[in-house]
Amino acid sequence: MTPTATAETSCTARLAGLEDAAAEAVERANTARRTLERHGSDAAREIAADLVAYRDAIEAKKPGATPEEDRPDTERELTRAYCEAVMQRGLVLMPVGQRGVEVMVIDPSLDAEYRAATAAQVKATRAVSDFRAKHAADLEDERRRADADRIRDALAGDDGDAIREVLLPSVPQANTGVFTTRDLPRRTRGG
Repeated sequence: MTPTATAETSCTARLAGLEDAAAEAVERANTARRTLERHGSDAAREIAADLVAYRDAIEAKKPGATPEEDRPDTERELTRAYCEAVMQRGLVLMPVGQRGVEVMVIDPSLDAEYRAATAAQVKATRAVSDFRAKHAADLEDERRRADADRIRDALAGDDGDAIREVLLPSVPQANTGVFTTRDLPRRTRGG
């Protein structure tokens, strides 16, 4: 094998390695996104359980609901317990919307994992794109050389189907959505 062919093979192999790494990065980012979607609100639900139960009892006018005169003290105590739970778990409160009248509880560990996986995905896919752009001529030369090798191998053999395939490859017609004369019904004689 010539030194040039080795370099081209190496170029293709490096591209394949970059593509594999990018595929793995995409999978990690998808997994982190699914984890964030599934478990991102678990901590918020857990620490808000007492507040939600308190609100639900009042709204449903349950017999055991806190009497109206005791509600301000109960609400302050539930709010204090809620904020302590946020701090103890290392969670973060972020305002939602423009006015900031609502807050969202974020688990920074899940959010950081998602951001890191997404950044790795962007970096890996960019590496593939950059490599393809930088080595486009080398990759095209190798593709052509591989095609020529495939044709030579087929012609050197005695498999008629293989020879036919390399000389007249079957190329599936893409549906372009464009109406052409091929789409018109064929006329037959006399009709």
